[in-house]
Amino acid sequence: MRKLASGRTWMGSKALDLGLVDELGTYEDALAAAAELGEIEGDPRVVTYEPSEWEELVDSLYGLSSRLGGPAVRLPQGTAVPK
Repeated sequence: MRKLASGRTWMGSKALDLGLVDELGTYEDALAAAAELGEIEGDPRVVTYEPSEWEELVDSLYGLSSRLGGPAVRLPQGTAVPK
């Protein structure tokens, strides 16, 4: 598991092969499955979250690493992040 839990992003088919996901599908498939599991009848109501200007600024400064595919700071394994 440590080999898989390295912070990498896996393609869907590879994640399926590795047993990291149960199945592949679309957003609509996931929504339908969640509605079924939640026993929601009819069309489920989807609430989207719009980040504030402050959150967008912070993401643009510190969230850049997520768009580049790696962490901004890599800590040694087992290191606690100060609160």
